[in-house]
Amino acid sequence: MKYRYSTHAIFLAGFIFAVLPAWPQKDGAEIKGAPIDAPAEAPADGTSAQPGGAPQGQTLGKALPQASLDLLQKAEGDAAKDPMKFEKTKDGKYLKVTFNALGSFPYEVPDPDAILASPTPNKPLKDQIPPKLKELNTQPAVVVGFMVPVEVDNKGGVKSFALTQNQMYCCFGVPPSMNEWVMVNVQGEPAKYYSDMPVAAFGTLEVGEEFEDGYVMSVYRLKCEKVMDVRELLQQSKG
Repeated sequence: MKYRYSTHAIFLAGFIFAVLPAWPQKDGAEIKGAPIDAPAEAPADGTSAQPGGAPQGQTLGKALPQASLDLLQKAEGDAAKDPMKFEKTKDGKYLKVTFNALGSFPYEVPDPDAILASPTPNKPLKDQIPPKLKELNTQPAVVVGFMVPVEVDNKGGVKSFALTQNQMYCCFGVPPSMNEWVMVNVQGEPAKYYSDMPVAAFGTLEVGEEFEDGYVMSVYRLKCEKVMDVRELLQQSKG
């Protein structure tokens, strides 16, 4: 059975995953991302992927490793310097889209009653999304961030997840703005779960509000073709 969750439910799930070190399956196995210190997939510039430096956030004894945040920054690379440029990946298939671009404008969540009472219900009351971002709608794109699982199968495979720039947002009880995360729906085989390792999600990006009963469920969605550990992405970029 498939369930639909509100934004608050998505980030409640994120809180659970951020606090728990691993999620046990029925057979006792654990769902984990690749170890943060895995040597085989170290960053392309030769720096260590060992955790280090001051943690960016602390909650119930668990911090998001600084090394993970550093890897996210490395994976975004030059795309983060000029976020609205949207350069293509090395193979020319995907546009590089960062959260600096997606969250570059203030987004005001519309009143659901006003939405339902409008002549065109389930459509935005005002146009808030910049034209440059609207042009990304239906375009092949890759976005790098952290997983907050939403729908998981009975084997631990992730079928849908919220992709955020920093999963620690949810742990402080303050979800990101609606334009600071992407709802990712995995097409085909479910993705592997990565707890505190950034991932690259590849697929077709959808830009524009999705409404349900007057409520904005998402501003960005990705029909995801593949999910990749960013260390693998960095290794590929060396070739």
